[in-house]
Amino acid sequence: MKDTSLFYFLILIQKTSYKQRIWISLQSQQIAV
Repeated sequence: MKDTSLFYFLILIQKTSYKQRIWISLQSQQIAV
C-alpha cells in the first residue's frame, strides 16, 4: 500500500512538473513576443 501511494505521488509530481514546463514555455514565448 505504501509503495502504491508513493508511485501515485511520483506520477502526480511528474504531471505537475509537466504542466509547469508548458506554462513556463508559454510565459517565455509571451515575453519574447
